[in-house]
Amino acid sequence: IQIFGSDIESMREATEITAAAHPDIIDINYGCPVKKVACKGAGAGILQDIPKMVAMTAEIVKSTSLPVTVKTRLGWDDDTKYIEEVAERLQDVGIKGLSIHGRTRKQMYKGDADWTLIGKIKENPRVHIPIFGNGDIDSPEKAKLYKERYKVDGIMIGRAAIGYPW
Repeated sequence: IQIFGSDIESMREATEITAAAHPDIIDINYGCPVKKVACKGAGAGILQDIPKMVAMTAEIVKSTSLPVTVKTRLGWDDDTKYIEEVAERLQDVGIKGLSIHGRTRKQMYKGDADWTLIGKIKENPRVHIPIFGNGDIDSPEKAKLYKERYKVDGIMIGRAAIGYPW
């Protein structure tokens, strides 16, 4: 089950409520770029406050025995692509997997996703959790190509799964 929010205590409570449904994992959405979400500091909005993102994630991890994963973006904008630091810090507080969308919040869904930074995270010797790439995957062939090229553990299909799921 995926959750999102901007208040640490509310997110901890949401985790406890969600865990009662016995999901396989709790996934935190730090990637939603939609204005009404991001402007409230939720979704990709938390990319403007990395210490809060890490603190909130740590609280969520501590509040459940379920595996916790995160979906996020490269950064808020081109000047704040902190995904390398974010990946290490989130791993250090206990997440079990990280899905990275290859765009910033400012880009929304415009332009091409930058998979080079996603691949760089996977090559980081400090990162030991599974890394999943996301962005611009619109065919099984492209999914296979990007998985092999960037050596990610898996591919997350986003909007293309809704519009044309092959």
